[in-house]
Amino acid sequence: MKSISKIFAASIAVVASFALAGCSSISKDMEYFQGVDYADLSASKGLYDARIMPKDELTITVTTSDPDVSKQFSLTANSSSYRNGGGGRYEIPYLVENDGTINFPLLGRVSVQGLTKRECEDRIAALIKPYLANGENPVVTVEMSSYHITVMGEVGSPGVKVVSGNKMSLLEALASAGDLTVYG
Repeated sequence: MKSISKIFAASIAVVASFALAGCSSISKDMEYFQGVDYADLSASKGLYDARIMPKDELTITVTTSDPDVSKQFSLTANSSSYRNGGGGRYEIPYLVENDGTINFPLLGRVSVQGLTKRECEDRIAALIKPYLANGENPVVTVEMSSYHITVMGEVGSPGVKVVSGNKMSLLEALASAGDLTVYG
C-alpha cells in the first residue's frame, strides 16, 4: 500500500510541475532595433514624399483675397444633414483618372500624376494666376484624402490601413496593425 501511495504522490508531483511550467508566459522582450548602434544610414534617401497616382482622391482648396473668385475654383455641393450635422456646403474630392488627370473648374483637365502634394499646389496656382487680378497670389492647398498603406506579415491585424496625415513611419504602421506577433 505504501508503494502505491509513493507512486501516486510522485505522479502528482510530476503533473503539478508540468502544470506550473505550462503556465509560464512567453516573454515579449523583443528588441525592435537590433544592431542599431552600428547601422549605416548613409545610403538612406531621407524623408519620402508620396506621389499622386491614378485613383487617388484629392481635396483641393483655392483661397484668394476675393471669396467670389475662390468659389469659381472650388468643387462643392450642398451637404445633407448626415455629412456635417446640418445644411451648408462641403468640398467634393477630385478623383485622379486612369490617365493621371483631374477635371478642375475653369481649367479643364490638369495632369497631376507623379507630382508630390507641393508640386501639385504649385502647378494649379500657376494655372490659376492668369484668371486673377495682377499681383494676386492664390493659396492652393492639396490634401490626399485617400492615402493608405498595406501592412502584411506577422502582425496582429494585417491589411489596408488609412493614413490620415499623408505620412506614417514604420513604427506607426506597425502600431496601427496591432504590433508584431511573437513570430514577427
